[in-house]
Amino acid sequence: MIWLKIAETLVLAALGGLLYRWGGQEGWNTRYRDAGVPLCFCALMVLLGAVHGLWQWISLAPCFGIMWASLTTYRYFLPKPVDYDWYHYGLHGLFCVASAFPYAIASGHWIGFGIRVILCAAGLSGWYFIAKKSDTWHERGRGFILILTIPICVI
Repeated sequence: MIWLKIAETLVLAALGGLLYRWGGQEGWNTRYRDAGVPLCFCALMVLLGAVHGLWQWISLAPCFGIMWASLTTYRYFLPKPVDYDWYHYGLHGLFCVASAFPYAIASGHWIGFGIRVILCAAGLSGWYFIAKKSDTWHERGRGFILILTIPICVI
C-alpha cells in the first residue's frame, strides 16, 4: 500500500510540475498553473487519506483558493525587480505552502505544516541555484516540489 501512495505522490508531483510550467509558458493560459497545481494538492490530500472529518474536507476549499491566489498574484503586488533572486522564490514558496494553513487548523497537523513551510521555502530557493539557466526546468521543479512535499502535511 505504501508503494501506491509513493506512486500517487510522484505522478501528481510530475503533473504539478508540468501544469506549473504550462501556466508560465508563453502561449499557454496561466490557469493551467493557477488551478492545476491547487487541484493536484487537493487530489493528493484525498488520495493519501489525509482528509477524514467534515472540517478537513471543508478546509480543502480555502487551501485551494489560497494557493490559487498565491500562484495568480505571484509578486504582482510588489515592484517588479530587475532580476529575480533566490529570496524571491523562497518567499513565493512560503506563500504557496502557507495555503495549507486551513488544513493545519482543521487537522491539528502543525508539525508537518511547519516542516513543509521551511522545506519548501528553502527548496524553492535552492532550486533557483540548480535550474536558474532553464525556465522550463525551473518552473517544472517548483511545481514538483510544491506537490512532492504534501505528505509532510500529515505529520
